[in-house]
Amino acid sequence: MAEKEKIEKSKSGMGFLWFLILIIVFGNSFLIWRMQDTVLKVDKYNQGVVDEIGGFRGDIKNFADDLNEIRSFLLLPEKEYSFDDQQKSKQEDQEENDKTTQGLYAMLNQLKLENQKEENRVLAEANFDKILTEDDFLKELEIVNLVFGERSDLNVKLNDNLSNIDSEHNPFYGQALFAIVYDDSINKFRVQSVLGEETFANDSDLKVEIEKYIHKATAEARQKKIDDQNKEADLVKEAEENALKDIEKKKDDLLILVNENAFKSELADLGLTVSDKTREENNKFIVDIVDSKGGIKFSISLDISSNMVKVIKDGQEIDVKNFLDNNGSKKKP
Repeated sequence: MAEKEKIEKSKSGMGFLWFLILIIVFGNSFLIWRMQDTVLKVDKYNQGVVDEIGGFRGDIKNFADDLNEIRSFLLLPEKEYSFDDQQKSKQEDQEENDKTTQGLYAMLNQLKLENQKEENRVLAEANFDKILTEDDFLKELEIVNLVFGERSDLNVKLNDNLSNIDSEHNPFYGQALFAIVYDDSINKFRVQSVLGEETFANDSDLKVEIEKYIHKATAEARQKKIDDQNKEADLVKEAEENALKDIEKKKDDLLILVNENAFKSELADLGLTVSDKTREENNKFIVDIVDSKGGIKFSISLDISSNMVKVIKDGQEIDVKNFLDNNGSKKKP
């Protein structure tokens, strides 16, 4: 009888324990729901307060984790307690709104820049027209012997109209000496020449400033073009002279080779000799190898353009280096 009472008391105790756990589970779930509802309401009406209770959210999350451990003990599925979804969604919406706002302002700024560029261009066209049409500028061009050349949009070339310099023909007569170019990326005009590039503001003083520069720079630019041409001609002449010297040296080297005693001895064994006369034809320097009657058996040529030495025999040209490579022969000492 006593044993039966113990069993009944044990069952009663276990039942009470399970009842207590269920109360904790469902009671805490209700508490969490109430806490979440409170947080979301605060979040709705006061963003600053939500930031202040960030730690409170953390405590709720920890409590929810503990609650899931109890649910697991009772073999109940874990429950997802989401406290940050709405807040995260609002942050994402805010970021998206920020991007949209930035994009709109960027577009407005671009429109502003385009409008400003168009206004600058209208002013540039008016200033450019003054350069092309006003009498004082045209007179200045006449003084320094320049005339307008090719024109396109807001660009114009100033051609050299001086036919003779110091009683000699001007090699650049009729050619462009200056170019006036509008650069809309910086809203300025550039004057380009062999002297370099000068930049002028797109304003009411443009014509006067360019006129002053042209007056000062024309003679210097003209002389520099002539000096540059002379330097280039000197370089070309020097290169040609060096090339001729190089060709003459290679000719001498070939003559030295065919007149070496060892080479002449080899020819003598074949009844051949080196001709006393050389000849040039088809851009080749040629030394003939002849027999006892003066008949040409073969010739050795130096191609002046390529510096290649070849043997001409029976109407065919044989590259000496290729002949050695293909036949495995060795040059004799």
